[in-house]
Amino acid sequence: MTRTPVVGAAAPRVVWSDRPGSLAAGTVGAVVLRRLIVAVASLVATAALLAFVVSRVLIGIVGSPEATAGLAGELVQLPPVRDAIAEELVDRLMEEPVVAQLSPEVVRVGVDDVLASGEAARLAEEFGSAAYEVFVVGAPRRSVDIEPTARLAVDLVVGSELGSQVDLSGVGPVDIVRTEQDLDLSWTVDRLRFWSNTALAVAVLAAAVAVLASPVGAMRRLLPIGLAVAAAGLGLIGISRASGLIDLTDAPRPDLIRAIADDLLGRLARPGVMLFGAGVAGVVAGVVARVIPRR
Repeated sequence: MTRTPVVGAAAPRVVWSDRPGSLAAGTVGAVVLRRLIVAVASLVATAALLAFVVSRVLIGIVGSPEATAGLAGELVQLPPVRDAIAEELVDRLMEEPVVAQLSPEVVRVGVDDVLASGEAARLAEEFGSAAYEVFVVGAPRRSVDIEPTARLAVDLVVGSELGSQVDLSGVGPVDIVRTEQDLDLSWTVDRLRFWSNTALAVAVLAAAVAVLASPVGAMRRLLPIGLAVAAAGLGLIGISRASGLIDLTDAPRPDLIRAIADDLLGRLARPGVMLFGAGVAGVVAGVVARVIPRR
């Protein structure tokens, strides 16, 4: 219930009016200031929500060796990634005299069958764990043995009896080494957790400021909060579809990089849709509260 002061003529006293639409802050300047605070707090809440969701998604990717291995296992299911692995294995196998008697197409069929059996996911998870140990933990070197995968492909193509004559010692292992030119990611996990917690705290604080500073009734205060949440959701949805803006003109395998970028950025779409839906609900509640007159 809003109240407007009415000053009596005989004795200076304040009487509060119950008329709807009267100013609760007392002056227009105070109301404008409070609305400005609400607008700034809403913008801060939007940015903080974006930072929180992005940092949580990144933690889910590089937060642990298991997370990185799981991501690698998922990425290898992408056709361009699997094709790149298959091509590398075929090139290495064709260096063996026994295998070289066959055509690359025949060898490729065997490699594809092996990778489709789940061997690709297992191999990718090993690469993911090794990469985490090198680039995040700071290990100087990690090796991944790809000979078992190559052996399966050879046995499938030429048979186990003939395949036993193939020396695959030169096929692997593959060494993962961080050079001086590579980024030092050892700080990543701790810093991402700090940013995530800080962004969440800022978002909650900004939302509280927006609610407390709002000069309107309780339910009406949901409108700026809903707008901030919906804007954050739209921002995440936009980012999830921004891989097409990456310039891959000079990239060695643009199809591979594009597929990986699509997958990684696409992980922001789901939280974006959830935030947008929650924001729209808040906006609707706030608008309805402003349209329907209070009794």
